[in-house]
Amino acid sequence: MAFKRTTSKTFRADVKVPVANEAGGYDMQTFTAVWEHATTRELDDLRQLTNAQLIERKLKGWDMEDADTHEQVPFNQDTLAAALLIPPTPMYLASSFWEQVNGARAKNS
Repeated sequence: MAFKRTTSKTFRADVKVPVANEAGGYDMQTFTAVWEHATTRELDDLRQLTNAQLIERKLKGWDMEDADTHEQVPFNQDTLAAALLIPPTPMYLASSFWEQVNGARAKNS
């Protein structure tokens, strides 16, 4: 058996956000987040943060396509701020981080 003792600087996580629509249902918005890895020492500090604070600290990019224009949405302060104004995006985005960090434990529970 082998165990890799180093990790890449980032990891990817799919994000699925159910956004309420005019018909009384939900439209599933999807994109891939690029997160900076956390060390085990950082995790306790990160758990104390709000979703927005976690996102500001650890989100390093995304692979996001505009549903209307089909163009890539650049990752920058303005586009991130706009995305975070859409409820419940902050919660689902932060959840994608925690699901990846805790994935093996959560899947085996």
